[in-house]
Amino acid sequence: MVISRIDSHAGSWYSDEQQSLAKELNKYFSQTTQVPQNKKVKAIISPHAGYKFSGKTAAHGFATIKESNNLANIRNVFVLGPCHRVYLDDQCAVSRCEQCNTPLGAIKVNQLIIKDLIEKYPDIFVTFKDKKYEEDEHSLEMQFPFIAHVFKERLKDIQIIPIMVGSLSKDILKTVGQLLSPYLDDEETLFVISSDFCHWGKRFSYQFVYNTNVPLYESIKQLDMLGVDKITKNVNNPDEYYNYMKKYKNTICGKNPILILLYSLNNSNNWMNDINMEFLYYDQSSQARDVQRDSSVSYVSIALYK
Repeated sequence: MVISRIDSHAGSWYSDEQQSLAKELNKYFSQTTQVPQNKKVKAIISPHAGYKFSGKTAAHGFATIKESNNLANIRNVFVLGPCHRVYLDDQCAVSRCEQCNTPLGAIKVNQLIIKDLIEKYPDIFVTFKDKKYEEDEHSLEMQFPFIAHVFKERLKDIQIIPIMVGSLSKDILKTVGQLLSPYLDDEETLFVISSDFCHWGKRFSYQFVYNTNVPLYESIKQLDMLGVDKITKNVNNPDEYYNYMKKYKNTICGKNPILILLYSLNNSNNWMNDINMEFLYYDQSSQARDVQRDSSVSYVSIALYK
C-alpha cells in the first residue's frame, strides 16, 4: 500500500476540485508580468499563504520555471519550508511518504535521496513516526499544486524531496547548506524555498516600525525589501542576510530555508559565478495603517537563474 501525504489544506486554503484549482492557477499565471524567460532556473523563493492572498506572488516564481530553458531536464524538486506546528532543534524532518497528493494529481517522493540523507546524516535529517505532522504543515503543501501544474505534461517523471526545516544554529545552517550543495549542482534538480515575509501586528508579536515618515504598510515594505536586497545582492555573502535577520528580527518564517539555499550556493561548484538572484514580485495581505489595530503578512517571489 502506497503511503500518501494527504492534501490536508485543500478545500480551505485552495480549491480541492481539479478543474477549479487549475482555473485559479491559470488566472494567477495570466497576471504575471515581465518574468525572466528562457533562463536556466535553479531555485525560487515562494510564499505559502492561502492562494487568494499569495497565489499571484507565487505564480511569478513558478512562471519563471515554466518559461525556463531547462524545464524538460528537471527530475527532482527539493521543497524546503519552515515548521509552524512542530519544534525541531537543529534538525530537519524529511518525508516518510511515498507520494504527496494534490487535486491535480499525486507527486512521487524521492525516497532514495531521503534515505541517503538519513543514513549519512542521522543527527540532522529525521522522520516523524506519524505522517500527521507532515500533513499539518502548510509551508510545503502550498507549493505542491503549483509544482503539479507546472509539470503537468510529465508529472509521472517528477519526484519531490520535501524537507521541514527546524530551528537551526548558524553552524547547522552552514552544514545543511554544504550537504545539499551537490544536489544544487545536479542539472536535473530544482529548489523551491517556501517562505512568507513580514508578519506584522500584535497577533504576530511584531510591531517594529522601520520608517515613521511613511505609511505603516510602506514602512513594512521597506523593511522587507531591505531583506530582499540582502538576499539578491549578496549571494556570495549569506552573512549579510543572517545579520539583517539578527538585527531587525523580521518575522520571515522561512529565514532558515532561505539561508540554507544561500549557504548551499557558497559551497556550489556550478552556481557561484554568472548567476542572477532576481526579485520578481511583492505583495501584502492588506495595507496596515494603524499600529495598534492592523496586521498584515508580506509575500515575495525571487528566482535564481543563469
